[in-house]
Amino acid sequence: MTIIDSVIPLQDSWVPDDPGQWDSAGGAVSSWASGGVYLTGPAGLQSIFLANFRSSTTPPDSGSGEKNYDDGSFPMGTFAWRCLSKD
Repeated sequence: MTIIDSVIPLQDSWVPDDPGQWDSAGGAVSSWASGGVYLTGPAGLQSIFLANFRSSTTPPDSGSGEKNYDDGSFPMGTFAWRCLSKD
């Protein structure tokens, strides 16, 4: 997936490489000082959580995540994420 860091505050978004994997075309990115980011998707604002993901994240940073809905081919539950690039 790609997380787009907008120059306009509160307009960050995410786009999946394979929409069928997440059963989503993407959506908004929010943090609320949570120690990570929430990705809006089929289950609303907290569809996916990426712990320790910040605007300062660069390769090869990594962390844990959680998918909070059962749709798509990517399984529900916890997973590990890794930053592969930053433009």
